[in-house]
Amino acid sequence: MKPDIKDSIMVLSGIEDDSKLMLAFNYFSDQAPLVGKLLMTYRINKLNKRFNIYQKKLNDLASIVKKIENVEFLEFIYDFLFPALLEDLLSEDEDAKISLFLNGFEHVVKERLIKESEILIYFDRLRELRYVDIEYLISSTWQYKKYAEKEDVNKDYLLNVNSFIKDQDHSEDIVWSIESKLESLGLFDSGRRKGTEEIMAATKIYVDHRNTFSKPPIWPDFSSTTKFGYKFLEFFGLIDRYK
Repeated sequence: MKPDIKDSIMVLSGIEDDSKLMLAFNYFSDQAPLVGKLLMTYRINKLNKRFNIYQKKLNDLASIVKKIENVEFLEFIYDFLFPALLEDLLSEDEDAKISLFLNGFEHVVKERLIKESEILIYFDRLRELRYVDIEYLISSTWQYKKYAEKEDVNKDYLLNVNSFIKDQDHSEDIVWSIESKLESLGLFDSGRRKGTEEIMAATKIYVDHRNTFSKPPIWPDFSSTTKFGYKFLEFFGLIDRYK
């Protein structure tokens, strides 16, 4: 028999009586003024929609949580991890990012991570990014670049972020904006901070190549995903498919 989504939510939240779950929803609705009620109704409808779309994933997560015997870790899930996930499911504007929040929840549970500050760092970064930013970060990894060059690839895994950007007006400004945002969050190195010695060495290689070979050389790309950027992608299950 297929698990009921309400049962899965109760498992993940630690609420044993479904009447308490409904009481919580009704309380917030009753306490809000008219505009607040409208906004709350919109958010609850959005949440229910996402519950239905990701019902299988939520059921799978509930099955994992059911098997946990460590009381302290269960309290961590009920008191911190699931409420944070619920808030993200309510507040996130982009539907495309919802699966990433669920992936992060699953990673924390499977790896038994309990350091709130470290977990929050990853989720805070995810909240600050748009999905196009995340795709751009993935596309900058050597794993993705190597994967995209293969002939027998799963086309569903190929990203269209670079084509999307090229089709936009002021595409160079968009790239600059995305890279600057990723760099400010410690996920990406645009190469703009490279030292003089590194740039001069690359320039010499470029000139020597140009003077030696007939084929025009390619100016070196200094940009790269940082170590923290890779950890971020691994945390939310975004790089494994390209390995």
